[in-house]
Amino acid sequence: MKFSFSGLKTDTAGDLIESFRDSINNSFQLFCIQYQVDLDYTKEGEPAAILNSFLTEFRRHFDGKLYVIIDEYDHFANELLSFQTGLFSDIITKTGFVRKWYEKIKDGTSNGTIGRFFATGVSPITLDSLTSGFNIATDYTRFETFNEMMGFTEEEVRFLISETLADVSADGMEQIVEEMRKCYDGYLFSPHSEEKLSTCAIGLCGCVIHDSEFNSMKVNPIINFAIA
Repeated sequence: MKFSFSGLKTDTAGDLIESFRDSINNSFQLFCIQYQVDLDYTKEGEPAAILNSFLTEFRRHFDGKLYVIIDEYDHFANELLSFQTGLFSDIITKTGFVRKWYEKIKDGTSNGTIGRFFATGVSPITLDSLTSGFNIATDYTRFETFNEMMGFTEEEVRFLISETLADVSADGMEQIVEEMRKCYDGYLFSPHSEEKLSTCAIGLCGCVIHDSEFNSMKVNPIINFAIA
């Protein structure tokens, strides 16, 4: 079961809860289509109630457990932290709809409906703000073991360049790598690691401009890639 919370409307509290509701309902619908099952869950009301209804129906039809993946779990929350801190506080407090929604995920892990939960985002601020409402998660962001999990190392980038540009010279390779270092420098997640990572977009040479014979290569400084 995959959710993605990027692109939610954050202009008002009403816009946010409506777009949040639409987003999770879309994920539920895609799940039903993929697994060819008709689950009679409620699609209106509070997001937490919708999730609870879906999990109840899931238990009635499946013996297995759900693996919940949330992409950009804090995308909308970071926007609120920048411009509407009051609304951010409202949605993660004891009665806030986001806190209530995560409480239902926590309940799902407790009763065995949800077997695993994995979320990606920019920072752990939102989850930390939920306090006891969602105190079952572990933040792996700075774990040295997972430093190279998301992205490409320099060695992998060099391999991708050599595979993509078969005729690239040794000097051309160094020029590309040096320009990428200069423009993007890479990301370092663990304070105990030294290996910096490039995003997949950069690693796949999306910012490399070259002529047909690969003799004139440079990085377009206007193209910008955000961290995945």
